[in-house]
Amino acid sequence: MSVKTKDFKNSTDTDNGHGQRESMSYNITDDCVTCGVCLPECPEGAISPGNPYMINPRLCTDCGACAEVCPVDACKPILEPAKIG
Repeated sequence: MSVKTKDFKNSTDTDNGHGQRESMSYNITDDCVTCGVCLPECPEGAISPGNPYMINPRLCTDCGACAEVCPVDACKPILEPAKIG
């Protein structure tokens, strides 16, 4: 079995100084056509099926794998850090 690897950018997790982790992540917009192409591409398993599919910000490492394969450009980076704590 061969393993497909990609060179993704590093996660942008930071500590906000209040004991909470801030993380940039991706979001799947209502443009999602539920094709499922993104699901196996996520190295962290952060994507869940639905209508639209959803990305768990606690698991998303901001690698962009989903955005690279989405045929309708529905995977968008969230520009404001999400507080995870």
